[in-house]
Amino acid sequence: MREAVYDGTLGGLFALLDRLWALPEECRPRQIGRRPVPQADLFDEGADSAAGEGAVSRGSSPPELLPDPAVLDGAAGILYRVSADAYDALVYAWMSGLSVEGVALRYALRVLTAAKKAVPAAVPWYGREEARHGAAVAARNRLDDDCRTVLALAYKVAHEIDRFRGFLRFNPDARGRYTALCAPDYGILPGLAPHFSRRFGDTPWAVIDEKRGLALVREGREPRILVTGEAPLGENSRRGSPSPGPRVQDPWEKLWQSYHRTISIGGRENPALQRRFIPLRYRDYLNEFDDPPEDRIFTPPFPGNCN
Repeated sequence: MREAVYDGTLGGLFALLDRLWALPEECRPRQIGRRPVPQADLFDEGADSAAGEGAVSRGSSPPELLPDPAVLDGAAGILYRVSADAYDALVYAWMSGLSVEGVALRYALRVLTAAKKAVPAAVPWYGREEARHGAAVAARNRLDDDCRTVLALAYKVAHEIDRFRGFLRFNPDARGRYTALCAPDYGILPGLAPHFSRRFGDTPWAVIDEKRGLALVREGREPRILVTGEAPLGENSRRGSPSPGPRVQDPWEKLWQSYHRTISIGGRENPALQRRFIPLRYRDYLNEFDDPPEDRIFTPPFPGNCN
């Protein structure tokens, strides 16, 4: 086998890892890539522009949510048991959307091989402390080109997930669902689902990735990722793309803008430091950077006082 191709999904990546792990090392393919786009999609009107923006093309399915690694079986489950860090690096490499499947799978296979070699004949070998130690050494071996590439990419994706946990600004729409807009560099919607599911509880919410045309929506017990054309968003884009349903003016948004403006000290403004913590590419979606309202005095939308 000289070349292996998978369908671009996380489940497909895990299935390919299973196949490769079952093969002898000398029989593993030299090249690994995603399945080509069907010819009908290549000649669809607007397909080139959509692909250039990282959007989901017509006929393709949105990415699935991350599975619970504790219940995974096969090579992916073994990888998680011997090195959760290596498992996360594989998943983050997939979320990047870049063509690094071959690099990420070679990295995962090296970690599994190092874990198995560290343990003499034992069943199950992946439950031994020696296997976890061998996997940890291989997972952090930055002298290896594949390891260095995957860890650098995993850091960038994990850093962006962490940023958007704090940068997303939710506003209620006409249906009472709290909606946030974003345009991340990587396809991080699956990585945001666990955090906001815990944060909102039973409250309906949605995170819309305008760059890729995807929406992470939770209105029932489990979140889902949908193509935005299939999801009733009920929120107007800050970048001008129309969506069904009017936006509801949230009085708390005005309160937040008033608070942000009040605590600012004009003589101590440091734009360079501010750009380091909040880069310009995120500010289209942060309402504290909107033009301030004309009135600087704001009455809270609730009875009582703030003392």
